[in-house]
Amino acid sequence: MKDQLEVDRIKVRCPHCSGVTDIDVKFYEDGLGLRDSWVCQATYSMGHLSCFKAFHEKDLDDEEQIRILRIARHKIKKYYEEIT
Repeated sequence: MKDQLEVDRIKVRCPHCSGVTDIDVKFYEDGLGLRDSWVCQATYSMGHLSCFKAFHEKDLDDEEQIRILRIARHKIKKYYEEIT
């Protein structure tokens, strides 16, 4: 089985510069873990340039953390359905 089961690209607000950036929510079979750190890569829009600073899931606001947890729950459930 490949290490990366699924990739979901979602938009979140960077906790440093408040720019909207896309992140990949990756699930890995080994350790059944999700990627939990990213770098701000917001595009230049409305006079705002991304800061390119790293951030973690815990740095995001509660709503965005909940959304990532829901994705994690779905991916783990799907993983177990595939192996059984």
